[in-house]
Amino acid sequence: MKAKGAKHPRWKGGKSLATNGRMMILVEGHPRAKNGRYVYEHILKAEKAVGHVLPAGVQVHHVNEDVTDNRGYNLVVCQDAAYHKLLHRRMNALRACGDPDAACCVRCKKHEPLSSLGYMTHSAKGYEVFEHRLCKQKHDRLMYTRRRGVIDE
Repeated sequence: MKAKGAKHPRWKGGKSLATNGRMMILVEGHPRAKNGRYVYEHILKAEKAVGHVLPAGVQVHHVNEDVTDNRGYNLVVCQDAAYHKLLHRRMNALRACGDPDAACCVRCKKHEPLSSLGYMTHSAKGYEVFEHRLCKQKHDRLMYTRRRGVIDE
């Protein structure tokens, strides 16, 4: 019979490093446990801070974007994935141009204030995408020529 738990020669105290670089802790029977055994450390720390188990759909955001930094002040509990994505979008805009309310043009990848981005549409995944008028015109012209089989040089 194989040795399990603390008797196993490679026992590390109930901690395991996941392939994505995040630390996992052995907590059998936890509702968010992977394979019913291990839970991400940042989730456990956030649950300890709020005083209860986080419901399904809630995500934990790392403020400094370092997934290995699980200190309490570096974690923010987000009510859903959309809010988590919004935090990342605003942080990227702040780094790129100094304005957290700016958006990134989906075509040229430049961050601009929303007033200078002419078009806002919804992607196939349901989130908002922005583009400059000129970028949209160039893209539409390219798609038109590809559909018609015309090569514009």
